[in-house]
Amino acid sequence: MFESVTKTESRWKFLWPDVSDLTGAEQGIQLGYWGAFLVAGLTAVMSVLQVMGASLWGLLDAGVFGLVGLGIWHKWRSAAVVGLILFAGNLVLSLTRGLGPGILAIFVFLGLVGAVRGTFAYHKLVRNPAPADPPTDAS
Repeated sequence: MFESVTKTESRWKFLWPDVSDLTGAEQGIQLGYWGAFLVAGLTAVMSVLQVMGASLWGLLDAGVFGLVGLGIWHKWRSAAVVGLILFAGNLVLSLTRGLGPGILAIFVFLGLVGAVRGTFAYHKLVRNPAPADPPTDAS
């Protein structure tokens, strides 16, 4: 009854959803595929404009992240893990070159972490649904 009054909502919940139920798991998955599609789109645009150097490798990178986004959309755990590893590798490579991560890169990284959390939680929740609340006696 008083749960909604005592439970405080974090304003950062959109970056770290509660994946203990199917709705939260799907929100985490949604963060991940939008992050992967954002990386794919920006990489493709930069490759076409040849800002990144070799445009063929940039287009290949964009294609891989597009496929990762589709895999996350279909709730594949492997796609979420591969996307997180690839993006983390790109972040480490940027850091070794002396470039710091931008705020957009941090948001995409958190989105891909959310995809890993969401896909694993989704499959666990679908496989083992929570039992229904027992009826309460009003005597």
